[in-house]
Amino acid sequence: MSSLGGIAIVGGGLSGLICSYALARKNFKVYLIDSRDPRTVENSDQRAIVLSEASKIILQRIGLWDSLSRFCTPIEEVWVSEKRAFGKVKLVASEVGLDALGWAISAKDLLMVINNCVYQNANITIKANHLFKDFSEPRKILHLKSNSGSGVAIKNIEFVIGADGLNSVVRNRMGLRSEIINFEQDAIVGNISTHKDPEGIAIQRIFEEGSVALIPKKNNRLTFVFIVKRNSFKNYTRDHTKYLRQIEELCGKPFGSYSLLESP
Repeated sequence: MSSLGGIAIVGGGLSGLICSYALARKNFKVYLIDSRDPRTVENSDQRAIVLSEASKIILQRIGLWDSLSRFCTPIEEVWVSEKRAFGKVKLVASEVGLDALGWAISAKDLLMVINNCVYQNANITIKANHLFKDFSEPRKILHLKSNSGSGVAIKNIEFVIGADGLNSVVRNRMGLRSEIINFEQDAIVGNISTHKDPEGIAIQRIFEEGSVALIPKKNNRLTFVFIVKRNSFKNYTRDHTKYLRQIEELCGKPFGSYSLLESP
């Protein structure tokens, strides 16, 4: 155990979990604080997250990559093109000496692996159903408030890390304000199945309203991500097959026909 006192991490999302595990691996005593109990929250998010080479290196160094890699789909090629422009750019991992340009993993699998590693680490104490209230730096006392209203004080805390989202209570308490910029865009994400295996090929297509990316997953599946001007797809909510038609128009059918797996 480190000679330093405890480290408090406020926020049990992806950033808070990875930070907790990395510090615990260095033998720090970590308190992970969240307003919910992340162990009881059902996670069914099947959307694909793409991990970069830099992310892989970080995850390797903190001992998570071996557990995650079996859930990952390596992206070996990326095809980028623009509507009404001739040809496309092909980025190929082997041409730049890499095994992959990135690794796609579902959000569900990513969180499952990291959660299990965090919950099994003896250096991490989970303070579920608690809110950050204050931190007395000179006295090294962290003040929390339970969801039932009772107060809790944790002594010998060296410092506090705010991993509690955009409107972080911790950062606000420190006077670190966030600036919000509205780009007037919508993001639409969904999963589709294909007739043929994409074989590690990702596609990005740029068009008038924005762009669409097709990210390969296991078992002949793709995650599509539209980033478009606000409300340009507002009529699509009544007819989800319009997303498939839009993908076919923009990307063609390099992997055969598409089928929608669930509502985007």
